[in-house]
Amino acid sequence: MYVVELVLRNVAMPISVQRKEATDAEKLYYEVLETLKSGGHQWLELNCEQQTEKKAVVWTGDVTAAQTYSKSGAPASGRAAGFATGQ
Repeated sequence: MYVVELVLRNVAMPISVQRKEATDAEKLYYEVLETLKSGGHQWLELNCEQQTEKKAVVWTGDVTAAQTYSKSGAPASGRAAGFATGQ
């Protein structure tokens, strides 16, 4: 599974959705990135391929950060939740 996380202005927890394929996660990530670069604000509907009932709509004007990463099946990988700040 591949995770796309979005951090929204004034919201403590990031919104995350999962994609089965890396290319699908990258596509969503770049869709968000291009919208942010263009300066145009719009509603973005997100759905999760892991939990199909999980859906959200976000206003891209409130997205402050985005990231994508691979979600391994190994428990307790030592990776903290949220955004990595460097190694």
